[in-house]
Order: sequence, then C-alpha cells, then structure tokens
Amino acid sequence: MKKQLSPLGKAIETIMRDEAVSWYRLSMLSGINEGTLSKLKHGKASPTVYTLERVAKALNTELVISFKKLNH
Repeated sequence: MKKQLSPLGKAIETIMRDEAVSWYRLSMLSGINEGTLSKLKHGKASPTVYTLERVAKALNTELVISFKKLNH
C-alpha cells in the first residue's frame, strides 16, 4: 500500500516531475538526506525555512511563503 503524500510532498513531487528529478537526485542536489525528505514527503516532519530554501534551489524554483487570513 502506497503512503499518502502530504500537501508539501505533492507540491514538491509535481515540480520534480516537471524537472525530471528523482527523490534520490533531489537528496544529492539539496544536501538533505533521503530519510528527511521522506518524512517531509509524508508529513512526518516540519521543515525549516532553510530546508525549504534548499529544496527550492535544488529544483530550480522559487520559495514563496504567504499568509492567508482564516475565516473563524
């Protein structure tokens, strides 16, 4: 049974597919070990902004963080 991807994992995987980059290659390009990437992929860890920046740079993309007001 395939594990469900987190929203972050889905976003990263979409860019990886466009760039033809595997998780192994992302690990090599970003300097982040595969175990950590797997935890991010499945929502088992919360990345730092620094980690997200490394992933974005490795995927030749820009990291954009935004805040949206919730209606409660």
